[in-house]
Amino acid sequence: MAISNFVITIVGLGAVAYLMKSDIRGSSAMLRRNLKHIRGWMEEQGAAAECVVLAGGRFGEHRLKGWWSSFAALIQGGG
Repeated sequence: MAISNFVITIVGLGAVAYLMKSDIRGSSAMLRRNLKHIRGWMEEQGAAAECVVLAGGRFGEHRLKGWWSSFAALIQGGG
């Protein structure tokens, strides 16, 4: 009886280790994909910011001006 409990415990631990190994591989692959996407987004934003700086403006300034003029028109009753 003790030997069968020992064998069942070893098989159970082996199964858990096997499942964790595949889970860790999947998680690390997902993390690498996510980091690749984030790196791409950061490079795109950096390139966009560089273009705006080279053009003589500030990054995001056109969005702020558009938002502010819409807000000011709304406050003044311009619709």
